[in-house]
Amino acid sequence: MNRYGLIGRQISYSFSKKLHEAISQQFNLRLSYDILDCDTELDVINKVQELRQQKYHGYNVTIPYKEFIMRYCDELTSEAKAIGAVNTVYLEDGKVIGDNTDYYGFLKLLNLYHINPKGQVSYILGSGGAAKAVHYALKSLGAKSVVVSRDKERIKDKFDLVTGYDTLDVVTKIDILINTTPIGTHPKTDQMPVHKKIAHKTNIAIDLIYNPKETLLMKEASFGIGGIYMLIGQALKAQSIWQRRPLDESKETFDVLMEAIS
Repeated sequence: MNRYGLIGRQISYSFSKKLHEAISQQFNLRLSYDILDCDTELDVINKVQELRQQKYHGYNVTIPYKEFIMRYCDELTSEAKAIGAVNTVYLEDGKVIGDNTDYYGFLKLLNLYHINPKGQVSYILGSGGAAKAVHYALKSLGAKSVVVSRDKERIKDKFDLVTGYDTLDVVTKIDILINTTPIGTHPKTDQMPVHKKIAHKTNIAIDLIYNPKETLLMKEASFGIGGIYMLIGQALKAQSIWQRRPLDESKETFDVLMEAIS
């Protein structure tokens, strides 16, 4: 039985174990999946070593290690290189491969909600690994996106368009607002990454947080979408990479998996 796991910090809230076990059941896969809470970067390095020793057969990676783990991969896929972040890791011919399926999960989310961002301006809150994947996905669709950061000088070379949070105060309407920060995640569900007045002038708020299912940002915007479809999409893609075969990604499969982790 192959072992997989999620690498991150303070991730006991994660649905990933339940999700990958549901995928296993759905597709008759023999696997186990662990939540691997890594307090330090040294813990992450040790997990990479366990992958090399085949104690584990693949990892997903989340906050705050999506960029850090790149330096311990032997090779990066073209997607991981272009995005500048890794969320999926596996061993191939003795080499640790860093991949990214987050962008794919975000594209599935847009598709399942019938959202076409082309011709609209999307504001991305945050500048970490998830933000990079969302930026890459939107760019692949020919859509315009602006990354919103409290440290725009530091990241201005990493994205096409960067601005500060003060810009959101002066724009009259926000087409799409995408939260890639952890603000609002359980148990701090009373928090929101922007002021209510900004949420109120947002047409579509996509919050990549999936616990809780409905964040405060989603409630305050005209229309709110949570990150559960993205979570499922990136997990299915990761498993298809690990299993070396395509897995069904129909709406029916997404609905079955969503029900399983509800």
